[in-house]
Amino acid sequence: MSGTAPTNAMGKADQMQSGLTRVLQNLPALRYFHTVALTGSFRAAAEKLNIAASAVNRHVRQLEAAIGLPLFERRSRALTLTDAGETLLRRVTRILDEVAMTGEELADLHRLSPGHVRIGAHDALAREMLPHLILSFASHDPHVRFTIRTGRAPELLAHLGGGRLDMVFVYDAPTDINIRVVREYALETCAVMRHDHPLASRDFVTLHDCSAYPLALPDDAAYLNAFRKRLAMCEPSGCLPFLTTNSFQIMRDFAARSDLVSLQTPLPAQLCPRNPALSYVRVAEPLARYSLMGCCIMTDDGLSDACRGFLDHGLGILDGALA
Repeated sequence: MSGTAPTNAMGKADQMQSGLTRVLQNLPALRYFHTVALTGSFRAAAEKLNIAASAVNRHVRQLEAAIGLPLFERRSRALTLTDAGETLLRRVTRILDEVAMTGEELADLHRLSPGHVRIGAHDALAREMLPHLILSFASHDPHVRFTIRTGRAPELLAHLGGGRLDMVFVYDAPTDINIRVVREYALETCAVMRHDHPLASRDFVTLHDCSAYPLALPDDAAYLNAFRKRLAMCEPSGCLPFLTTNSFQIMRDFAARSDLVSLQTPLPAQLCPRNPALSYVRVAEPLARYSLMGCCIMTDDGLSDACRGFLDHGLGILDGALA
């Protein structure tokens, strides 16, 4: 008989150890026990956890059964922790603190995980608008990487549809069932010229005024055709542009060195600093006053967190500058 007592004691210890292992793996039950211990009652714990008091009581009893010891002394008006309850509370508090810290660290890693944003844009928008949007975004989220592709609207929209770009910024985006125009902004047409040009001091000019000087126009077909039609109405004899190019910067370079007038839709100075040697005069023509700049994504909107974050950030800046 004397030889069996240690064996029975060891068996109980092993059983308790096994039960404790199961307890520590039951995180919800530990949370319930912890809340009951802190609030002092099953009812208060249930209200804090937003579950039924009977469910809280059941989980605590399951813990007690697994451990083989009572955790609370249940009195008529209050709960008091037993020695086992005090011991478990100390351990559980540490466990839950570690779980919370781990969750915060993982959340930080998720927020800081490198993302990749692929943007397509008309050359002028890529040069003049994207640096401001990207650098301001990178100042608070420096781990995101960017790829920029420039080109004409049809080419960029084809890359968007093929999954090679996440978003595009283009002029006069065409209607497409698979592409969603998230935002459109009306950019005012200006005549850009040297600050000492004869037209530079005016509040506005007409196309007829501009046609007296060499003209530079964007070579985008829709944009150019609209101006040509209007110019034909102003000048029946016809007026062909001296220069066409897909670069607003090239047009401004020519304007700064000659009497040439460049017709373009510049961005506000707060988005793109302007050359102080040039004047920007509003064009007062109903048919050629504005051009629409659109931000496009795919209709299914399968954007990553990094893309969505940049898009929201960029549109917020553009709304403030162009709305």
